Amino acid sequence: MKRFLKIICCIALVIFIVMYVVFGYIPVFGELISEMILTRYAHTYGISDGWIHTDIDWYFTGCYDWVECEGLSYSTHKNIIIDWDENERVDKDAETDFLKVASTFSDDFRFRSFGMSVKINAFDFEKRAHNISFTVWNTEELTPVESRKRAVDVAWQILREMGDDYHFRQLYYGYYDKNGSLVIDADNYGYKELSYEDIEENIYVDERISLEYIDWKKEHGFD
Repeated sequence: MKRFLKIICCIALVIFIVMYVVFGYIPVFGELISEMILTRYAHTYGISDGWIHTDIDWYFTGCYDWVECEGLSYSTHKNIIIDWDENERVDKDAETDFLKVASTFSDDFRFRSFGMSVKINAFDFEKRAHNISFTVWNTEELTPVESRKRAVDVAWQILREMGDDYHFRQLYYGYYDKNGSLVIDADNYGYKELSYEDIEENIYVDERISLEYIDWKKEHGFD
């Protein structure tokens, strides 16, 4: 009997380990932890005074979502909370700050497609990671080497001048000029703020396009 119980315990342990390796958490405990964390967050910020019941979104995010109104999500993999109402507010306010900085650039620059999201540390709600995305079209006459540096400098100026309220951990940014398309995809995967070097080291060139970048996008119409 003791041997049988040991076998059962070993099998259960293996199952738990496999679940943790594959999913990043043990489902039953993951749901309980997510509900405890989201309940504490909801109480702290006056969102709800009751117990938060969650359900796993297997298909789209792998996050536990607040079933009642889907206003909060929690990722067991990354230990982050997403407050969708706060995301909407921050995105709107941040766009105003972004456009103020963008307006300081010369007329050669056109900024588009701004977006921002916020990830909240599940263990320290004061820690927030801001993820920013945008595109810019630049009509300056530059060499390919100058284009690369200008792309990094523009991104760095935007991040630096938007203000101390933002803690940028992730940047997805498309830069376009006569030499082609550059993409900067920098992510610190945590709460360490992006540096100039992080941006510089995560720049990628779209090698598929040229012909003077398709006659510089039909002479600045950008299609």
